[in-house]
Amino acid sequence: MKELLAAIEASAPRLLEQYGCPGLAVALLEGGDTEFRTFGLADVERELAVTVATRFHVCSISKAVATWGVMRLVDEGRLDLDVPVDDYLTRWHLPPSEFDNREVTVRRILSHTAGLPVEGYSGIAPAVALPTIEAVLDGGSPPLDERLAQYARKWGMDPATKHERVRVVRKPGTVFSYSGGGYLVLDLLLEELTGMTAAQYLDDAVLAPLGLGSSTFHMIEPGPGVAVPYDEDGAALPHYRVIHKTAGGMSADIRDLARFARAEFASPDAAQVGKGLLTRESFELMFERVMFAERAGGMDFDIGLGHFLGRLGRHRLVQHSGGSAGWRSIYFVLPDVQRGFAALINSSAGNEVWQALARTWGESAAE
Repeated sequence: MKELLAAIEASAPRLLEQYGCPGLAVALLEGGDTEFRTFGLADVERELAVTVATRFHVCSISKAVATWGVMRLVDEGRLDLDVPVDDYLTRWHLPPSEFDNREVTVRRILSHTAGLPVEGYSGIAPAVALPTIEAVLDGGSPPLDERLAQYARKWGMDPATKHERVRVVRKPGTVFSYSGGGYLVLDLLLEELTGMTAAQYLDDAVLAPLGLGSSTFHMIEPGPGVAVPYDEDGAALPHYRVIHKTAGGMSADIRDLARFARAEFASPDAAQVGKGLLTRESFELMFERVMFAERAGGMDFDIGLGHFLGRLGRHRLVQHSGGSAGWRSIYFVLPDVQRGFAALINSSAGNEVWQALARTWGESAAE
């Protein structure tokens, strides 16, 4: 790991400067060892450095973490992955469509194969009243402010899709189509099954037992220890709030993201599999292939339940990334050889940074 750390230390400051990103936190995992490195600023105006305790919004990595919470309900006998999701809901139901709504199951929602729309939701400005989950599912998201609309257009998204009603638009089970709208249905499902908010359930049922004490699905207030998000031009952004907790509501520091990555290592020790939260069966089911998902970064990825699956050399690879206005996040795990990489960046321009560092890690880890 020593040579890899030296390579990261040499390239990270240059990459931050090249792409105009303020700050970065990195974790490298190998066996029982974890090394952290931090670079740049969490708050440019106050000249506050990123530390291992700096919290970032991890965006869609939330989906992987939330999947643990769903699978825990499966293990407790409170949820069946293959029962129509509408059977569990009372406050809202999928609207009529030309397709069979009863083919929309939790298994298909977790694997983005339920035929539901809304690739991803944007945040909500601090001064705007928060809508209910049901209102957002019915297309009632508040209007995007100009910065969010500009961000959506820059990344090839139509801002109008952020207000799309969640309904079945493709035959369930036939194609991968990434859907934050589907995961918002899971927020409602968690509330109905547990009697808690989705944020509280996931904090209590997943984050606390895994020892992720600096993480939360509740919104964190700006201030000391919380990174400031920045756009591609280096301008500070508001801390946008999110309704979609399972899809993108979690915040964490790099230590906790590394702990979560380590929880997904394979192990011959039955006590380590699922970290006491999940049975071996449910744990391993998250990493079983459902269908081909996408080609990205020169690699093919299948979708499992809440996780993307690939190969790095001879090794099985598990990963999820996250991104929204002002934030970028990633983790990779080679579960069978117990290696991992994670990064958190407080900039919309951070993709190129983590991708370059991940390539460096991948070249070493594939050996």
